[in-house]
Amino acid sequence: MATTSTSTTTTPKKIEGFYYQILDSSMKPQSAPLYMPMTLHKPPRAHHNNNNNNYSVQIVPGFPNIEIHYSSHCVLLVSARNRADLYVCNPCAAQCWSLPARESRSLFATAIDFDASATTNAYRVFAFSKVFIMGQPLIAAEVYCSVTDAWTKRSPIALTREATTQPPPPASAVAKANGGMYVMAERDRLMRFDVEGSAPTRAVRLPTTGEPWRVDTRCLGVSEGMILYGFLDGFLFRVWELQSDEGWKMRHSVTVQWLWGKLREAAMPTRVRTPPGVFAPLGFHGDVEGVFFQMDERVVVLEMKTKEMEVVYRKVGGMEGGGEFRGSFSVFSYSPCKCGAVGAEGGGSRGVDDGLELKL
Repeated sequence: MATTSTSTTTTPKKIEGFYYQILDSSMKPQSAPLYMPMTLHKPPRAHHNNNNNNYSVQIVPGFPNIEIHYSSHCVLLVSARNRADLYVCNPCAAQCWSLPARESRSLFATAIDFDASATTNAYRVFAFSKVFIMGQPLIAAEVYCSVTDAWTKRSPIALTREATTQPPPPASAVAKANGGMYVMAERDRLMRFDVEGSAPTRAVRLPTTGEPWRVDTRCLGVSEGMILYGFLDGFLFRVWELQSDEGWKMRHSVTVQWLWGKLREAAMPTRVRTPPGVFAPLGFHGDVEGVFFQMDERVVVLEMKTKEMEVVYRKVGGMEGGGEFRGSFSVFSYSPCKCGAVGAEGGGSRGVDDGLELKL
């Protein structure tokens, strides 16, 4: 399939739904990507509690077991073959583009960035990997440019010994704002890579407490153009905003007990497990200051300003189906549109054959 860019700029639409995958304890996907519509600020739709109405799609033809890493401008950034091969896909437009091989075959996190100043749908893909040089852990970046259809390297930055060896959930690993890609690679610091490569890579201190490092208690994202960091501190979930001086301002704070009470209201008439079990922040909504949470077998989104909650998905076959659901989720907001922003600027021969189906 030949895939060429159009002259239409990729102005993002409002988020209409989300893709999710079920993950195992090591954050590896255990299900194919599934699409669900979302109706934040409206009464929940009945099909949110029905497993038969998911919009399943084989995003990369021939590779059913792919992993979603990032979502932007109606485009998904995914990998196959244990993260070795990267693809840029637009499921709504039935387009998929295979990126050239990188020098590093490992992948800690990855993200896609569209050039807002370009007259065409030019984009970059950032691929981050953890490496060791003479025993020193570092995080390195390779950057793919759709104009040149090639990867280039960025200077690595040293990590502390406390840096996690386990990647965060994919939707919480990287966020882009104010000309920087921020990577959650350490317990108490973000790594900021300049998008244009004109400024050195640097560390940004996080507003952490003495709680042990756990990737399932934190999420990183962007809402209304601002970097947001969510952190579960004991029984209190806080949302912080990154300021222009790279200090942090706390925007929201809610107790876990209050969230479970809110779920009991939002989940009616279905039953909520007592006592509650799995709770984890999954990521930010994007259009509004909303946070996705896993609450046992449910995925919910909470609008932090209005405190409105919606149950957007429940795993049928969990507690109410005769057994406790023990998996976790990865969630990516999605805005369906057929912008055509998939291939390199000059087209090429690496487009993956059509054969996608997505009912929107």
